[in-house]
Amino acid sequence: MEFHKFLTVHDIDTADRQRIELRVPAGMCGKDTIFASSMRRVAKRMGLLALLLGWMTAGRTQTFGLEKQTDSLYFLTLSTDSMLHRWSLPHPVYRFCTGDVDGDGRVDALVGVVNQTRFYRQRGRRLFIFKNYKGRVRPLWLGSKLGGILQDFRFVAGRVRSLETTRDGLYVVAEYRWQGFGLGFVRFLVVKVGREEALRVFESEDE
Repeated sequence: MEFHKFLTVHDIDTADRQRIELRVPAGMCGKDTIFASSMRRVAKRMGLLALLLGWMTAGRTQTFGLEKQTDSLYFLTLSTDSMLHRWSLPHPVYRFCTGDVDGDGRVDALVGVVNQTRFYRQRGRRLFIFKNYKGRVRPLWLGSKLGGILQDFRFVAGRVRSLETTRDGLYVVAEYRWQGFGLGFVRFLVVKVGREEALRVFESEDE
């Protein structure tokens, strides 16, 4: 796929600092002066158009990927039309998917890792969410826990759908969505059922 590079806000600011101007030579008057004034208006409009196009395409020419080095070392990659950035994940990874988690119009990366956290010292399955910040991978949410014991997750219709277990060995399927500073509970799809029924609901495309 071919991507076209548009002038960005940074480019326009740079041009503005350099003060690239259209100058009217001495003695120019009449139609020549009108022409120079028109050229300045055209240049200004082109700059505004480039700014608009850059804003409209921001975050669209990006691709998150996952590179495996060993069973316990992965790299989350972010490719844009101008650079490639990598984020080290020194943990086993059990799930990777993408979607616009926070609703800002940009694709985010959802990575399931197996590790221990500050508040949960026992190793378990966690959900980490990363975003594109100026072409670089940055954490959006590094979750220690959802509701139950996390087994798996998917991104369905703008929500995180989780497969969880309870302490008595039964299964729960729940949905969460972004609420400003993290994931907030939305609803249960099934509660305390067997594995087969839970997987059927978890893998369903129904919203």
